[in-house]
Amino acid sequence: MLKAVAIIIEDSNGRLLIQDHVKRNFFTMPIGAVEVNETHHDAAVRELHEELNIDAGVLNHYWSGDVPCGSEGDVYTVIFKLVCYKGDITNAEPHKHRSLQWVAPNEIRGLGKLSATLTKYLDLIGA
Repeated sequence: MLKAVAIIIEDSNGRLLIQDHVKRNFFTMPIGAVEVNETHHDAAVRELHEELNIDAGVLNHYWSGDVPCGSEGDVYTVIFKLVCYKGDITNAEPHKHRSLQWVAPNEIRGLGKLSATLTKYLDLIGA
C-alpha cells in the first residue's frame, strides 16, 4: 500500500494554503509520498522543505487513515497540522505547482477539481 503525508497550513485568518497541481490538474494541500525507511513525520518535514522552502518547527498529527485515490487504490495518509516554521513560504516547485493560494475552507470546493486528500480534510472539518 502506498503511504503519503499531507500538511495543513493556515494563516492568521484561518485560510488554508492550497496548491494548483500541474500534473494532476487539481487543487491540493502540500502532499507527498513517504519514501522507503522514512517516517511520516520525516516525510512531512521533507515535503515542506522541497515544496515551500520552509523548515518545519512543530507538526501535530491531525488524522490518519486510508484515502481512496482512484486507480492508485487506497493510500494510507497521515495529515499533519503545521504549528510553526522558519522561512518564507514560496512556490519552490513551480514545475509541479502552478500557484499557491490562501483560501477560506468554505470556498475551496468552488475552485474546481480537488485532490482526494484535500476533499477528505474538508469533509473532516465540515467545510
